[in-house]
Amino acid sequence: MKNILGLDNGYNFTKTSKGIVFCSAIRKGQEFINDSHQIEINGEHYIVGEKIGSYIADSDKLKTPQSREIVKVCSQTAIGLSYPHDEFIELDLVVGCPIAYFSQQKDEMKKLMQELSGEIYIKEIGKKQTITIHEVLVYPQGIGVVFKHSSELAKETSLVIDIGGGTWDVAQFDGLKLTQKATYQEGMLILYEKIAQYLNATHYTEYEASEIYSLLDKGYFTVYGDKKSMDEVKPIIEQHINDIMTKIKRSFAVTSMANVFLIGGGADSMAGYIKQHIPNVIVEKNNQFTNAECFEYMGSLKLRG
Repeated sequence: MKNILGLDNGYNFTKTSKGIVFCSAIRKGQEFINDSHQIEINGEHYIVGEKIGSYIADSDKLKTPQSREIVKVCSQTAIGLSYPHDEFIELDLVVGCPIAYFSQQKDEMKKLMQELSGEIYIKEIGKKQTITIHEVLVYPQGIGVVFKHSSELAKETSLVIDIGGGTWDVAQFDGLKLTQKATYQEGMLILYEKIAQYLNATHYTEYEASEIYSLLDKGYFTVYGDKKSMDEVKPIIEQHINDIMTKIKRSFAVTSMANVFLIGGGADSMAGYIKQHIPNVIVEKNNQFTNAECFEYMGSLKLRG
């Protein structure tokens, strides 16, 4: 029996509708590293999900051979991890592209996803898995939440703000009709880079942008063994959000929207700052997985009727 899987190929994290999430980073090799996955594809060994591995560096995920390899390897790993008990994975796959680049990227993304069929070995699973991709559907990122709540939103205006690692995707709806869209390049990785640069310049630390997510989660950073509050970087975050919200307010009817939804990996950590600009913003539950879960839902409607 074929499965339907929603797959969100984020710049910072790869997520699936089965609750799988890991850093969208790969490195060739066979080392054992905590919180990473050792895999083998076509005789090539990779470490997947390691924070200091190679990430996608361009807004076009398929622009370079390296970016295509990262997307492909992370996608195959995510599929295998989503079905750990299966040796043969028969799959209809539903994925997305940044909303402003959807028309340019959808065909190439579909083509790449169709190339995922093949064998993969994930060490923690301990057996070879054969992936067979059948149908591939590609949707704009961020739109699924409106269709998920279609019965309540069919006669109302809505704005969806999707904060990802590489981009902010913003979509405005009149009922279920998409009326305005934009993609902004100031994703969470850009913010993390600003924070890392500040900490390193101010405290002579050597933090990488990839480490900032966990520092914000913990609430402190360390200088010579002394724990210092991450509240110190709040002005940097506030300025970053102010700059993006100024752009959004120029392009979208923010104040007149009946509903404003916040989704994506940056939703929880940025919600407090965004509420200063949009008091009625709703942070969608399980927001890091919203795209992946909505992709699966839309796929089930399209493919299963």
